[in-house]
Amino acid sequence: MLTLPGYPQIVQAKSESREVPVVVTQCIEAVEAHGMLPSFCSAVSSDCYLYVTSPPSLGMTYEGIYRKTGGMGQTKLITQHFESRQDFDLQDRDKFNDLAAVTSCMKNYFRSLPNPLFTHDLHEEFVAAAGK
Repeated sequence: MLTLPGYPQIVQAKSESREVPVVVTQCIEAVEAHGMLPSFCSAVSSDCYLYVTSPPSLGMTYEGIYRKTGGMGQTKLITQHFESRQDFDLQDRDKFNDLAAVTSCMKNYFRSLPNPLFTHDLHEEFVAAAGK
């Protein structure tokens, strides 16, 4: 999907002259810049994506932000922008108003990596650490 075929994320980041791949950086920045979803929106309609301007960290108060799946259309649009390497403003709320689509794009990126962030070699150690 968004990775260079057969290369780990480190190689991709270096090819972009960055320490962290641009898809990860831009998605995190968009989440941090987004405000909270007003509670009245869910009562009105699931398509109600009105956001309140707020301090950057309030994007993280969006319930289920990394659990919920974003709209397929907007997730595909964001992915296409990254894959084409064109400049776009992921924080443009008029164009990208589904915060869950932003996080879905990033989750899809991590799923597409040839090697997971939590490597297979260290799986047992991660399980042991989680059990403590």
